[in-house]
Amino acid sequence: MDASTLAAAEAAVFAEHFPEADRWVRDGLVDPGEWLGARPRAVFILKEVNRKGGGGSPELRDLRQLLWDGPKSRQLGPKASLGATWNAVIRWMVGFEALRAGGRAPPWHAVLKRATVHTRLDVLRRVCVVNLNKAGGAGQTRRKALAPAVEASRAGLAAQLDVYQDAELFICCGHNVARLVEQHQLLQIPDQWDDTHRGVRYCRTTDAARRWVVDFVHPNQHGSGSWRVYALLDAVDELLSIRQ
Repeated sequence: MDASTLAAAEAAVFAEHFPEADRWVRDGLVDPGEWLGARPRAVFILKEVNRKGGGGSPELRDLRQLLWDGPKSRQLGPKASLGATWNAVIRWMVGFEALRAGGRAPPWHAVLKRATVHTRLDVLRRVCVVNLNKAGGAGQTRRKALAPAVEASRAGLAAQLDVYQDAELFICCGHNVARLVEQHQLLQIPDQWDDTHRGVRYCRTTDAARRWVVDFVHPNQHGSGSWRVYALLDAVDELLSIRQ
């Protein structure tokens, strides 16, 4: 599937299942062409995005545009932070690409220390993010409201994930995200999950593409940032080494 076909398929899903622009936060591929060129191609599945604009900013309507422009603006200084969540995703993406190229994950201080805000945004162009609750929320997910939101949007979420046939990795980020994906049949998940050598839960979809699905923490979960980054990179390194 080429970039224009991929973008059209994604747009068709939103037009059919999430048509009210003022109700839903648009997500998915930041740049279809860049994502298709990424190795490996990853889809990050999260609970919801914080749509509330802080500091007088308007409510978020399109996560893709936010990641294209940067969470604040392109007027940021050369070393400005993009926020803990997206800095972790950048580290994961850079690490994935290094591992696929046959190298090692870069040192902790190397990724962001040597990257300007513009080169970090270039990494985010290769990202695909799917939120289970597209209505969005505030700073913290209301867990009791999440499952009904997923159930109500099940058809649309499944259709959106089905667009990404060229994905190699689906990273379920956060408590219960993988369970909701499995419970609502958003991906073709087998009955049995496995664990990597160091205990990260994973499976492969039962469709012909046999994509990897990883059950992991949110990129901004409290705790050691380096652990979050390298635990996932270690798991992905192990999975990518398994023969198809």
